Amino acid sequence: MITVYQFSELSEETQQKVLDKFRESIDTYWIYSEAKETVKAFEKYFPTDSKGKNSWLECSVNANNEVLELMGLRLRTYLINNFGYVLFRPKTRYKNNTKRVSKIFTETCCNLTGICYDDDMLSPIYKFICGSKEYKFHNFEELMKECYQNLEDALRIEEEYRQSDEAIIEDIECNGYEFTEHGQLA
Repeated sequence: MITVYQFSELSEETQQKVLDKFRESIDTYWIYSEAKETVKAFEKYFPTDSKGKNSWLECSVNANNEVLELMGLRLRTYLINNFGYVLFRPKTRYKNNTKRVSKIFTETCCNLTGICYDDDMLSPIYKFICGSKEYKFHNFEELMKECYQNLEDALRIEEEYRQSDEAIIEDIECNGYEFTEHGQLA
């Protein structure tokens, strides 16, 4: 007969061995595959291209010089007029099995692919449109590059979190894993 334990019931030394073992097996591929889909969708709407670069998170902006140098209110107006349909999706609700699409209210959540990385990528544009001082003096080219940089930063933070003890313990508890006295999966 084998006695099984919850993670919290293990000794600190055994808990650390379990954490180290789980850390070795962490697969972050899904994070990057979802983020790549966000980049593909972004490139479908915005004049950027990451092909042929050292990283798919580096971009070149493919627009004429007039657009590249737009700043301030002119850039804000350009973004809303040319990309508003992507940035501000009409809010949809269902009532009595009837789909209703608002002509007034919009959503700004996961508008490219439906994945959370959309928000990370579009965040600099939303902040610029809302008048954030952080992006006040950006031109179009800088703003597009900032979108890629913001996604890269979010991915780095996500990967660091996935490697943390907190995230591993959360996964262990959510999946209801049980262990032997020596830290082997039961």
